[in-house]
Amino acid sequence: MCATGTVEGRPLALAVMDFRFLGGRPGAAVGRRIGKAAEHALAEHLPLLIVTAGGGRMLEGVFSLMQMANVTESIGRLRQAGLLTVSLVTGPSSGGLEAWFTTLTDVIVCEPRARLGFTGPRVIDGTIRKPLPAAAQTAESLLEHGTVDMIRRRVELRPAIAGILTPVPSSPSQTHGGRLGVRSRTGDTSTMDEQQFVFGFGTNGFGDHTLHDTLGMLADLGYQGVGLTLDKHHLDPFADDLPQRLVRLRRRLDELGLHVVIETGGRYVLDPWRKHYPSLVSAGGVELRVDLLRRAVRIAAEIGSEVVSFWSGIASPELSEDQLWDQLLSACTEVAEEADQHGVLLGFEPEPGMFIDTLDSFDELIKRLDPPDLFGLTLDIGHCQCLEPDPVPQCVKRAATRLVHVQIEDMRRGAHEHLEFGEGEIDFPPVLRQLVEVGYDRQATVELPRHSHAAPDVAARSIRFLREAARSSAPLYP
Repeated sequence: MCATGTVEGRPLALAVMDFRFLGGRPGAAVGRRIGKAAEHALAEHLPLLIVTAGGGRMLEGVFSLMQMANVTESIGRLRQAGLLTVSLVTGPSSGGLEAWFTTLTDVIVCEPRARLGFTGPRVIDGTIRKPLPAAAQTAESLLEHGTVDMIRRRVELRPAIAGILTPVPSSPSQTHGGRLGVRSRTGDTSTMDEQQFVFGFGTNGFGDHTLHDTLGMLADLGYQGVGLTLDKHHLDPFADDLPQRLVRLRRRLDELGLHVVIETGGRYVLDPWRKHYPSLVSAGGVELRVDLLRRAVRIAAEIGSEVVSFWSGIASPELSEDQLWDQLLSACTEVAEEADQHGVLLGFEPEPGMFIDTLDSFDELIKRLDPPDLFGLTLDIGHCQCLEPDPVPQCVKRAATRLVHVQIEDMRRGAHEHLEFGEGEIDFPPVLRQLVEVGYDRQATVELPRHSHAAPDVAARSIRFLREAARSSAPLYP
């Protein structure tokens, strides 16, 4: 497929291989289409993104081989014109795909564990009588040896590609600290004009509206994201027609241009009598909570959400502290394995009144769990005001290395009550300033789950408040 479009507002031309068609083998028609896409990019002065999948033996002999010169020359003309070319390797990508264009572009991006090579290990072994190291053609090995430029999970590709397409500014460079956490800034004087994160609103604050209407209203109000709580009303994770619902939901999100984070704090999802029961630290039924979280991960992957947010739950008095830790660590490991399989980030939220309630206890969880890179932190700004000993901006700075999601609302010291902005004690401009300074670039979701009775007005007031707070935050340094 060849087309033109935008990625987060950056225009581009693209050519996308489809493994379902002859295993992605390059033929004469494929070469002509890619050549035409490159010609169009040249004529319209656009960058070109080529997404590879498959490859292997060319089925049309010399006719296929002749297209190599056509595609190579087309990419060369783009380079001469100073136009960016990017290869996205989805794996496996081999044979003609590697020779024609994959390794000729300016930037090569790979998905985790994607394989890239001219021919496979068995052919190499049969030719040189020497086995190829198992990891030799993997994205991770190629990155280590400088063949490819970066590895990004599928849920991270949109912002990564957008970043590649963004012209390099003349200001000091910004570096990323890995897949988790946020970009670090050293010695710059950034303002809120450089805000990279988007504001969202939680669906649990629209309990009397349909999900379809909620998403449309949030987009109309100017929100760019949504925190989607799995519950019996908006999106039932156990619905018989869940696959069909997810198709419609993803289409709706794409139409509105909304980012989405999956929230798993629905009150009566698992037990109609007991709120938030069972949890990861209940005396029984923990497997039900783990199943819900694994479902949430799969749902996130289906609709293009990069983060699933969850918490520990209230500790059961029937369990000792050692039992609570063992149970929580085992459950988190299971959920992390599911998340790794689907390329979804996890945001663990310290929650007042729960077993993991503060940043200190979250740090203890990380120490005991030694989790994979995808295991991050959901930081609730109100909770920081409620429980943490440090000022809220300092909490943001402390959390930066694992920060994957932010929830935001007002709150008072010592009282776990989610309040509208201006009704609590938090000074928000310094908080937003700190999010910018640490380079947070995902979603900040307004969390007001007890305000459904006035949802449209509350959402409208919230976005106005946040925009004004953002304007008040610039410049960072007087």
